[in-house]
Amino acid sequence: MIGSVRGTVAIAVPFLLLAAHGAREAAAGSSPSGSLSIEASLDREEIAPGEAATLTVVIRASGVNLPDVELPALPGIVAQRAGTAQNFSMANGRVERSSSSVFRLFARAEGVVRIP
Repeated sequence: MIGSVRGTVAIAVPFLLLAAHGAREAAAGSSPSGSLSIEASLDREEIAPGEAATLTVVIRASGVNLPDVELPALPGIVAQRAGTAQNFSMANGRVERSSSSVFRLFARAEGVVRIP
């Protein structure tokens, strides 16, 4: 969902990292060697300049390595990594990993921003 309200920045995240306030979007894929899923959520749909929203990206993998999560440069937004947590488990010979990366997104100006 993309929206714009005077005096605020609307943040929209399409496709793989699509997230709206309170919503979650996910993408998944698999191969004979393993599977990978990505889920992203954004805690707020709109923020005013100087305010921040929290973007959380969770990656789950079975049988494959976890990729690192990096955000591209976002015009009008200062992105800061707030933390990353990783989990590892092995059950019945199957290895599963997950990583949760949290980013704080601070608006510098009014406008609409897409997170690819």
